[in-house]
Amino acid sequence: MHRMSDKKGNIVFFNSTKVWGGGEKWHFDTAKTFTESGWKVTVFCHRDGELKNRLAKANIPFVAVKITNFTFLQPWKIISLARKLKSTGANTIIMNLSADLKAAGLAARRACFKNIIYRRGSAIPVKNTFFNRYLFSKVVTNVLANSFATRQTVLQNNPALIDPEKIKVIYNGLKLNEYENVPEMDIRSESDELIIGSIGRMVEQKNQKDLIVLAAKLKEMKIACKVLIVGDGNMREELEQRRMELNVEEEVEFLGYQQDVRAFLQTIDIFVLTSKWEGFGYVLAEAMCYKKPVLGYDLSSNPELIEHGKNGLLIPAFNTIRLAREVMKLSKDQLRINQMGKSGFEMVHARFDFQKNVKEVEEWIASLG
Repeated sequence: MHRMSDKKGNIVFFNSTKVWGGGEKWHFDTAKTFTESGWKVTVFCHRDGELKNRLAKANIPFVAVKITNFTFLQPWKIISLARKLKSTGANTIIMNLSADLKAAGLAARRACFKNIIYRRGSAIPVKNTFFNRYLFSKVVTNVLANSFATRQTVLQNNPALIDPEKIKVIYNGLKLNEYENVPEMDIRSESDELIIGSIGRMVEQKNQKDLIVLAAKLKEMKIACKVLIVGDGNMREELEQRRMELNVEEEVEFLGYQQDVRAFLQTIDIFVLTSKWEGFGYVLAEAMCYKKPVLGYDLSSNPELIEHGKNGLLIPAFNTIRLAREVMKLSKDQLRINQMGKSGFEMVHARFDFQKNVKEVEEWIASLG
């Protein structure tokens, strides 16, 4: 890859997760865009992770590391990490994980970085511990939050944790051109069957148990439908057991992990997210790219994406009866489905265009000096 001259600045992105997820995608896409825009970029990543593989293919400079929750307790590792950071010549670092904040944050402070930015992507309250109070007052200079719900949780347990003016909210963006001209999957067994889709890791946060309950209630209502769940995780066996207990083995299908979910989203009729919290419901925005109505619980960041009655529906938290009733109504109103889908499509193009949002990140960091 041709590298432009270092006109705009020198920056380090730090994400030591081995697996690939939304945070890793953000770091990769943003690092790539910054590089193409003229920044000198170095990414610190897991030595065996998918992020490293993609960086190598894109010819983006990286440093392979392994960070654990206890790395910050090992001074020699912090000193070594500080030397590596200093060798990049950067004065700005963006970190994504709690373990990275503790280790790379301390190392960046030792390396005299001017801007030590913690990118917060999860709407879980920050614990009001002594060490967190130290990190946010003496190490972190700024916080980049992916939603206003996430911003709120940073200060929820301690309003004085960090100056609110130092928390910047910039939504994740989607590369909208990548969602065009995608063929449908062959997953519809009957022409009048309502296809309900959902995507998420099979973990407690994503709460797919409610999707199985939804399928059972719709079956009781005699609604011809199928609930398709993309994802995998440590709750897979428990969810399969629950599906069997509620006798919806025909109505609920687990499709496993899908590296590319675009064809899936193109094919479904409506998208339902039953998460207990979301920093930014990336999959909601993705579903809107395909003009699908989106339904989610009225909590966390969902109201920042779902405009109730316009591009989807906000359901009282964990009220599966209400959820089933609203899905039933939608199943009988194709015009409403189409209208909601069109509204969502227009909203995501207006608010969640990656190129616009990453430009905002770039301008914000440049303004920090």
